[in-house]
Amino acid sequence: MKNLLFLLLLATCLGCQKEIFEPEPATDAPAVFDYTLETFRSWYAPTEERNIDWDFLQQAYAPLLTKESTDDELFTVLTDLLANLDDTHVSITAPGKELFFANKYYRERTDDALFDTAIIETNYLLPGFTKGPDEADYTYGLLRPDIGYLWLGHVGANWTKLEAAMKQADLKGFVLDLRHNEGGDFTFALQALQKLNPTQKTVFRSRTKNGPKPDDFTDWYTWHLEGGGTSSNHPIVVLTDRYTVSACERAVMALRQMDGVTIIGDTTNGSVSTTVARQLPNGWGYRVATQDVEAPDGNIYEGKGIPPDVFIQNSITDIAAGKDKVLEQAIMLLQ
Repeated sequence: MKNLLFLLLLATCLGCQKEIFEPEPATDAPAVFDYTLETFRSWYAPTEERNIDWDFLQQAYAPLLTKESTDDELFTVLTDLLANLDDTHVSITAPGKELFFANKYYRERTDDALFDTAIIETNYLLPGFTKGPDEADYTYGLLRPDIGYLWLGHVGANWTKLEAAMKQADLKGFVLDLRHNEGGDFTFALQALQKLNPTQKTVFRSRTKNGPKPDDFTDWYTWHLEGGGTSSNHPIVVLTDRYTVSACERAVMALRQMDGVTIIGDTTNGSVSTTVARQLPNGWGYRVATQDVEAPDGNIYEGKGIPPDVFIQNSITDIAAGKDKVLEQAIMLLQ
């Protein structure tokens, strides 16, 4: 009788195990491709903003792989597939491969050489400027005795330098340089800007993908700059380029709502969402963008970028000559 009960219990447990534990996903090339495409179809938020047709992409790329396809062939097809998104928040990491960015600017480094902090430090800043402990942290000082300057290379604790830099004595204008800002945590930017903002302002709203269906999103959440801060009392010129990305683009949205701010340079990157890191069945890493972000004017700048008030771009000739024409235009606006 005991043996019978044991066998019944064992059979029950084995049955439960089949229900609880799903089989491991296949790792051959077609299976990994299908997993990738269906994951992005379900969880990639800005599908509509970037005009993505997942059915068309599946028909175009799936036939290129077989179970005999190599890792090199799979990597090529997956990166060709995701390049259609042109999104900095989409990437693939594979052993022995260079990190792949879906965004053409980050992948091809287009116009990357049109900005160089060394030129600013050598040819424009007055002696006594300050740099952060990391090369991509910050640089601040004076361009003229009455024009301040701060370059921020990412969005994090370095933004605590903003208030002190903008409130240096006897300033009549300030340049906030956000070119080649790689993003980070936008809440640091909002906290810093609030100290310079006297009245509450709506800066953007966001919603997050929360299910596989196209309309599965959370409700919109509205972000504000709270009031109570002290105005800088002088005009601010903000510099942007195609490498102003992600959390820094949200900072630019906030700056556009503040009084006395003019944005010059190039359009921002247009990768405004947040990103989530996950793993494919074969162990490769990937990132997927999971949010929509809308500016107060009703525009979603995902895939387009935020345009400046005044468009101006350096040339390779300018850089070779040690000139930063974008910065020079900012100085002219503040004189």
